[in-house]
Amino acid sequence: MTNTAVRVPRNSSAVALEGAAVPATPATRTRVAEVAAAAASVLGLGSAALSLGWGLGGTVLLDTVGGAAERVAQESTPLALVAVVAVVALKVVAAMLPGWALSPDGSTGYPSARRRVVRALAWVAAASLTGYGTVMTVSGLLVTTGVVDAAAGADLRAVAWNAYLWDPWFLLWGLAATVALLASREPDAR
Repeated sequence: MTNTAVRVPRNSSAVALEGAAVPATPATRTRVAEVAAAAASVLGLGSAALSLGWGLGGTVLLDTVGGAAERVAQESTPLALVAVVAVVALKVVAAMLPGWALSPDGSTGYPSARRRVVRALAWVAAASLTGYGTVMTVSGLLVTTGVVDAAAGADLRAVAWNAYLWDPWFLLWGLAATVALLASREPDAR
């Protein structure tokens, strides 16, 4: 079997498959964008729900978070409540941005100025979530595997939970948002 190179125009939305150019149809791109945006929303709203539950006094898995987040959730001060409400609001908005960045019918048919603003905010959220999730997951894994020594007095149980669940959750959320944004780009923006 010979491997045949296929020349695909730079601005084309095609992928090479078994030596033939297969167009990435608008319907396929739309479906990928919708599924990724839905995944980002589920991950983000799940994170917001957990934060809200902890902020309202829930303790399920709170001890696995550690650090300032755990301390703030345990406080009953008005300032702590404001902090929880702000975190939950930011998470809800970040969860919804990838879906809002898609037009209602998957096309690019709604006002371009609003679309550009929403997409810019969605890219900021996706980059922040992916960056935070990556840095925190890698650093947590370095500590849990013994490559890097834990800080004196560190809650190693919370470090492990963050390395294996909470921080990868942010990473997956950010990656899902990134896929949604990439798949929903206008064809001539490629």
